[in-house]
Amino acid sequence: MTWVIYEVFNRIGSRNIKKAIEKESDWGGGFSEEDLGLLRTKLRYLPVIMWTAMTGCFGYSAKAILERRNLKHPIFAESFYKPIREGEDWQREDEETYNWLIARIPVNLKIVKCIHGNGHIAWPMQVFGIKEVMDEINFLMTKPFLSMNDEYDKQIEEKFGKLIGAVMYKEGKIVNIEGTKSINMAAEYVGKILNHNINVYKKYNIDFWFTIYYS
Repeated sequence: MTWVIYEVFNRIGSRNIKKAIEKESDWGGGFSEEDLGLLRTKLRYLPVIMWTAMTGCFGYSAKAILERRNLKHPIFAESFYKPIREGEDWQREDEETYNWLIARIPVNLKIVKCIHGNGHIAWPMQVFGIKEVMDEINFLMTKPFLSMNDEYDKQIEEKFGKLIGAVMYKEGKIVNIEGTKSINMAAEYVGKILNHNINVYKKYNIDFWFTIYYS
């Protein structure tokens, strides 16, 4: 199952600029749930932004997250979102990260309805102006997610190697890719897609929000 991202605009602003942003934005083919778990094994900020935006698809109250009553979310029960290292508490860390992010964005989150009628958190594009968030995107674009030089990378590959696949065309034939290569390709893809849309945002300098829903 995949996710796609779409733009949520403020009412203020040129209609022509909004259309241009929608046309130039590229959210690719979406993100899988397994991609989210993979990213969380090494990243802290992007996964929290992504899964809170997916909230409506998980059947959880977006209002509860927006009001920060608690982040006891269904994602923490999913096998793909379980820590590999012993002693890590992703729920506690994600709650801290969420509050840290909220304190650093200049505008509020929104609750929007997706095409299926579920309420979703919509994040402002300004969240990508936070250095720590952009550092994670730059890591995805410029460095292999897995280097297989340490035991932790090997554990990540063992858990996600068959869950996250890629397809290439070679000599007119479809070639399925798994393991370290597919993981690195998936991580780089997420970074490049996000960076492309950040550049579109910077080009037009108009505030808009984004959320994630089932395609």
